[in-house]
Amino acid sequence: MELLGYSRVQDTLCYLRQQNRPVTCKNLAHKIASWESGQPSSKAPDELIHEISDSLQHDYLPKLVEIGLIEREQKYDEEYLRVTDKINAIEADLNPRSELGPTEYRVE
Repeated sequence: MELLGYSRVQDTLCYLRQQNRPVTCKNLAHKIASWESGQPSSKAPDELIHEISDSLQHDYLPKLVEIGLIEREQKYDEEYLRVTDKINAIEADLNPRSELGPTEYRVE
């Protein structure tokens, strides 16, 4: 599970796990950009949002789908993501942000 060594993968899995509902790729990219930039989602740099969206779409999400940790679902013009039950097997390996405490995930 070398994928778990990437902070964006950790962020993706922790956020989707905490939300416990499907999340759009767009919202996920905005949330991760907010964390990486230290800015509210509405003020995260557009370039960073775009770069994160690209890395998720091309690098990480296909691999997470392939190994069965997340599912993609297309609804209208939006793609939604959610974790599968397989997330329970790696729960101990997830590393939420330290500022949120040991059992909390990154939620705003």
